Amino acid sequence: MKKFIFIFVFILFSCSNDDDEVMFYDSPSPFDYGWVNAEKNGANWEAHSWATDRRRDEVWSYFSLVFTLYNQDGFILELFSIEGIPKEEGTYNITNDPEFRVVEHAKGYYSTLIEDGHIMCDSYNVDESFLDINKIAVSEFKEETGEIWGSFNVELKKIDITNCDPDAPGIISFTNAEFYAKIINQ
Repeated sequence: MKKFIFIFVFILFSCSNDDDEVMFYDSPSPFDYGWVNAEKNGANWEAHSWATDRRRDEVWSYFSLVFTLYNQDGFILELFSIEGIPKEEGTYNITNDPEFRVVEHAKGYYSTLIEDGHIMCDSYNVDESFLDINKIAVSEFKEETGEIWGSFNVELKKIDITNCDPDAPGIISFTNAEFYAKIINQ
């Protein structure tokens, strides 16, 4: 019983309330192989990145980018993905259209996470009213190494079904974003 009380008291006093501070921490994930720098609603935002090969068929293949921000304990706080990007240099629209898997479109999704990084909190989809802004540019793609460089701008609108944080903004804007990633499963 004394051991249980000691563990309980230790846990109680070792917990801190610094969860509101979001800083760029080293990734605990072996999948993160890259970076992204952007302005998120006007503030500097840095996260880790990686990409996955999403080969559809022999004629057309594409990749998905995943950007993750971790807290000091190694849990994911934010997750942003852009799916359906052709494996070639060019500029592509980012949409919310379920039929995005055509060469000229990609699909974007953003979410905050709570607890130990596995419970989705506030979720956002691409805001279709900003189609002239919602773009990703692949400036360099090295097929032999799977390395990708590029940039993007996107406006995302909060989905009504999720409402963990009442102070979460209704719109999230990523601007002047530059990224580097490597496809991990090619």
